[in-house]
Amino acid sequence: MQKNVAAQKLIVFAFNATTNLPVTGDAANLTAYVSIDYGAVTVLADTSATELSASNAAGYYQFDLAQGETAGDTLLFTCKSTTANVVVVGAPAVVFTTPANFSASAITAGGIIQSDIQTIKTQAVTCSAGVTVGVFVGNATHAITVDGAGNVTFNNTSLSGAVGSVTGSVGGSVVGSVGGLTGTINVSTITASGAVALQSTLTVTGASTFTGGINGNITGSLTGNVSGTVGSVAGSVGSVTGSVGSVTGSVGGSVVGSVASVTGSVGSVIGAVGGDVGGRILGGGGGVFTGDGVRAASVTGGIGGSVAGSVGSVSGAVGSVTGGVGGNVAGSVNSIVSIVNANVAKINGITLNGDGSVTPWGP
Repeated sequence: MQKNVAAQKLIVFAFNATTNLPVTGDAANLTAYVSIDYGAVTVLADTSATELSASNAAGYYQFDLAQGETAGDTLLFTCKSTTANVVVVGAPAVVFTTPANFSASAITAGGIIQSDIQTIKTQAVTCSAGVTVGVFVGNATHAITVDGAGNVTFNNTSLSGAVGSVTGSVGGSVVGSVGGLTGTINVSTITASGAVALQSTLTVTGASTFTGGINGNITGSLTGNVSGTVGSVAGSVGSVTGSVGSVTGSVGGSVVGSVASVTGSVGSVIGAVGGDVGGRILGGGGGVFTGDGVRAASVTGGIGGSVAGSVGSVSGAVGSVTGGVGGNVAGSVNSIVSIVNANVAKINGITLNGDGSVTPWGP
């Protein structure tokens, strides 16, 4: 029986004091009483008992109880009959009430108490002195709501305490901002592909490591190493202060700007250099230009190999010419070991005339 709750029943049992057999048909002669918390015995408001069943529940009668007749922790029920030799007792006579809505709670097989908060929250709660009730209790702005599946939701502006961990999934969105994350974020999957979609710029202030691919732009400095491949660099690279170990792939485009210097050796240039080399190519090694169309404005050192094309001028001495000279030699030639298939104006200061005669040298 619940404390201070209306529409409850009292059952009594009537029997013959001599034979101890149940007494039937005695409802009109019964009067019941109650003593609340060991107080005075008072008659019940319901003075008309109802017999449950003369054949199937012989001797049992019930009374309706008013709410105030259950307003106690301990209830003593008594009953008497005006019929001679009939004894009536409560079934049971003493009742220890349970709190209102006590039946709304249930205990699972695992010992967990489940309560119908939606029902309990509609009841008035009276606290004794010294009990402090939080401001959110009964507050419509910060009310707690429990749905049919047992999920608890609340309308609160902030969580001032620490949240130890969230082991389940966060199905919805975090609409507000997160002030700061001081711990480590362990992310297994953000989307189905594992990608992180950012609505704006991601700023990393500490020393961080990105082990996956970065599909966006990097506007700040990258002080660490890139161990994977870089698809392309669409913008300009201001400077590279450190050394570049090696470039194993091809450079498909052009290098528009100048290269200040190459301090190491260049093993070989297999392809053609389509443009001009405006500066000097310093010799001293045993390199060979094997392509066609190599043109130099001037060559101040020696050329150990052959020159297949024309040479504008040679300001220094030519040790020897073992092949044929198809054009004119405007300067002096120390010696010719082969045939000259052209006109020679002078030989050792002697003028050759047009008819092949020789003008002698001397006074």
